[in-house]
Amino acid sequence: MDSEPYNQDDGDKAFHIVDRYKEDIANGVILTNDDIQILGRANEYLRNLDEQSGMYDNYGYDIEGYDKDGRNREGFDRNGYNRDGFDTCGYDPQGFDGAGYDKDGYDPQGFDGAGYNKDGYDRQGFDRAGYDPQGFDGAGYNKDGYDRQGFDRAGYSHHAFKATY
Repeated sequence: MDSEPYNQDDGDKAFHIVDRYKEDIANGVILTNDDIQILGRANEYLRNLDEQSGMYDNYGYDIEGYDKDGRNREGFDRNGYNRDGFDTCGYDPQGFDGAGYDKDGYDPQGFDGAGYNKDGYDRQGFDRAGYDPQGFDGAGYNKDGYDRQGFDRAGYSHHAFKATY
């Protein structure tokens, strides 16, 4: 298909290649780098064939609705991404929106806009109430006011013994 000038037989082959890959993509098949290169060459061949035969309408779009740059009327390429790299739902190829959050509202490190992960802990490891997974706050006391050794802020254990350390 790489020979000049472009002819209709090669154009038909290129069209079938593009059509097959579109069907694969619609069925959730992940394309390899080789597949992507083949698809790109076939798309480029079809664009060149369209240009040679004047197959663009008065607005500059081919029969599939794409311009010479491979963008549709809404500005999306054949893979569904606009010039800024976002799909029609506003997500980039890695699944993040312009603010850096995925569809569930989490950033690449797994934290939401308020700074908490899916387990409810912030970047320092504390939940919304200010306690770590073991139940202690930043000062080292649990919800009952005792430290990890069982002593309260005044130094007494829950058995009323004074700490000697």
